[in-house]
Order: sequence, then structure tokens, then C-alpha cells
Amino acid sequence: MDLDARVSNPDWYDALCRHVAAWLPLMPADALCELVGALGALGHAPGAAWVDRCGAAALRVMAQAQAAAARAGAGSAAASAAGPALQRPTGLTSVQLEALVCGMARLGGAPPAALLQSFYASTGPQLASMPPDRLTAIASTLAGASPPVAPEPDWLDELAAAVRQGVMSYSLVQLDAMARAVAVFQGLRPTHGPTADLLAFLREFCLYG
Repeated sequence: MDLDARVSNPDWYDALCRHVAAWLPLMPADALCELVGALGALGHAPGAAWVDRCGAAALRVMAQAQAAAARAGAGSAAASAAGPALQRPTGLTSVQLEALVCGMARLGGAPPAALLQSFYASTGPQLASMPPDRLTAIASTLAGASPPVAPEPDWLDELAAAVRQGVMSYSLVQLDAMARAVAVFQGLRPTHGPTADLLAFLREFCLYG
């Protein structure tokens, strides 16, 4: 059973959030991702001001990772000439971006637009290889945010292709959850054909599959 901070110990989690608020601008990417992901999974809502501060911290670590990747890219020719190439930073990983975006959505905040763009660009090509539980969780989290997150059309294209490709590996519970999420996306993107087609496909599959 998942823990729920609203019934387990909300005062303790409020105190934790107050304590770490001052450290958000200083946290490295891994620590920030773990904190946001954990709080989101626990169902704790720390308040709009805290979430806004968290969003600013997320943009900071993303910018730092992108700057490090750019510096590494600029020096790649010299490094290659000097000897064997070392592993170089490439920015936040798709797992880190997922933790930040989905964590903020669960916390009741709107993820910053720049963070969402990086999330879509990073995770879109990977949707087809994600297991049903992970993909369903992402879609349900975005659709269940307040306000709901409207994914970019290109990401929705990838989502539609991924679900259709792997539909036989989904449980009925996962298909129902995905259909509910896609229905929200269809309402947010009413002119996006693949989303409307996917919703019709899922409803028919759940009925006759």
C-alpha cells in the first residue's frame, strides 16, 4: 500500500518542507529529483510558494546540466585528440526530468514550460520502450495535475504509437487508466487527431478486447 502524507503525518512533512525550502536553490540535481519525486509519491502538498520555489530550483539544475553538456561538447575535439574519450555530461536524464515534472504535477504545481519542453524531447523517443505501468503512471500524472498538463502534439504522437504497439501487454486496469488520461489530453488538444483516434481505439479495445 502506498503511503499518503495526508493521513500518515502531515505536520512532519510540513516541517520537512519548511526546513528544506532554504536549501532548494543549492540542491544538486540528484537530491532535488529524489526530494520532489518522494514528496509527490507520498501525496503531500506543501503549498504554492514552495512548489514555485521548487520550479525555480528545477530550472536552475537543468540550466547547469545543459551548460555542462555544452562545455563538454565544445571540448570534445580536444579531448579526443588527447586520448580516449571520457564520459561527459549530457544534461538531465529522462529519469530525472520525469521525476521533476511528475513530482511537481503531483505536488499541485504547474511544471515550468522550459522543463516540460526538455521532458517531452527526452522522453518522447523512449515511450515505446517503457513498460505499461511506467507509461500509464506518467500519462495519469500529467492528466491528473491541477491544472492538467497539455502535452505537446509530437509527444502525444509518440504516446499513441507506443500504446497501440504494446496494447496487449496492458492490464485492464492500466488500459482504463490510460483511456481516462487520454480523454483528458483529447479535451486539452481537441484538434489533435492521433489523440482522438487513440481514445476511440482504447474504448473499443476495452469493450471488445
